Amino acid sequence: MSDVLAVVAAEPAEDGVLRLAEHLGRLLVARMRPFSVTAREQREYADCVCAEIGDEAVRVAVLRVDPDPDRAFWEIIRRARKPVVALPSGVEVGERPISRVLLPLDGTVASARAVSPAVRQLLDAGTEVVAAHVFDTSTVPAFWDQAAHGRPAFSDEFVRRHLPAGVRLALRRGSPAEEVLAESELTDADLLLLGWAQLLTPGRAALVRRALAGRVPVMLVGTGSGRSDDEKGTFGPPPGPADATG
Repeated sequence: MSDVLAVVAAEPAEDGVLRLAEHLGRLLVARMRPFSVTAREQREYADCVCAEIGDEAVRVAVLRVDPDPDRAFWEIIRRARKPVVALPSGVEVGERPISRVLLPLDGTVASARAVSPAVRQLLDAGTEVVAAHVFDTSTVPAFWDQAAHGRPAFSDEFVRRHLPAGVRLALRRGSPAEEVLAESELTDADLLLLGWAQLLTPGRAALVRRALAGRVPVMLVGTGSGRSDDEKGTFGPPPGPADATG
């Protein structure tokens, strides 16, 4: 059986992270595994957490967002080779299960491929998955002013290329970060699922940064595009015969 790793500080107890990990464990048919870190140095903290995430039994890790960009949290999400679910600072987790997930996609094969195993697992667990694709001023298609004619054909083709059956697609126009957060509120999403290149250099990961400052937990899945070939991780099935993913 695989594990959902709940990364918590020694003091005080982080009930939100533990509860979110329990919700994910029920979805993924996995055990919730608390991991308390006592290291004081930021580098030591990041090394400890990344080593624990690397355990072959761990499928996904859950930790609280630290808004300080110089803290260990940002180093962990940059280095992690497994999906990480980040709980934004100040956001509490209730008893409501994860039933609706918003999946922003940029239309690239790499992004869709990276999140595909997680999407299949969520669908198999009965979770509703809504995909969102945002056009900006440079990519908005010619049909946008006549959406009744072009939008259905574009949506059908986008879903065929990038998504499994059962996923609904929402099309929006504007700033990707703004529109994705607006769509998450409109759909009342319990979780955002983001594929990203694990690059935090200036000008990169704008959507990730905004989402992590929001009000919805964010599952970050590395696409591998920000790492060399020998660094690229996988998001394959857990140990054992089951074809479960997530």
